[in-house]
Amino acid sequence: MRTRAGLSQSQQANVIARDGGVESSSISVLRLHVVDVPADQVGRYLKAYQTDPDIESADKNRTREAQGAPDDVAYGRQWALPQIGWDQAYGNVTPSGSATIAVLDTGVQTTDVSLTGGFSATGSDPTVDPNGHGTWLASIAAATTNNGNGIAGVAYDRANVMPVQVLDANGLGQDSDIIAGIVYATDHGADVILMGFSKPGFSAALHAAVDYAWSKGAVLVAATGNGGSSTPT
Repeated sequence: MRTRAGLSQSQQANVIARDGGVESSSISVLRLHVVDVPADQVGRYLKAYQTDPDIESADKNRTREAQGAPDDVAYGRQWALPQIGWDQAYGNVTPSGSATIAVLDTGVQTTDVSLTGGFSATGSDPTVDPNGHGTWLASIAAATTNNGNGIAGVAYDRANVMPVQVLDANGLGQDSDIIAGIVYATDHGADVILMGFSKPGFSAALHAAVDYAWSKGAVLVAATGNGGSSTPT
């Protein structure tokens, strides 16, 4: 949930307590709080927080899941690169400056990308990937090119990957962990935030985190899901 602007830390704590929940974590820069309530009474507590005049928004801590696991292992099979004109740019365009791509996923475990920084919402090592999905996405985005190994990255030069572990070994992650990852990536200089997960269900808190990153100049990239559904995800 997100408290209204202008409340002190103690006032925010009072708001949480008077509506019956117990705070388990928070992200102060966004005035967001993760509040635990009895599992069989979520609806009642959610309504209480949503109607509280000191609460800007409140919603469930949804779980998102990884999307789009690729199986391509060599440039010759990377049919998408010619589709975006990659083969025309590579060898002809030398990027200036550098870019940091934060990959919010299951971790990044490979020597074929240039890593920088790192964060795990669960306290684990973000350079260890128990699932593989985050490594795949990082490699598609920025695998070292022209080294005779693996695949060619879309960003073939001057790109670093920041591993931000917000999904577990099953490729699942709650919005609260994803929000913490977005804020970390933003505050640590990510130019691009790559989010290869999805699920229907709007979250005002997640929206606030995305707005925060956008306000700081980050480009946000998200998956649309693999189900062919017209439902926004």
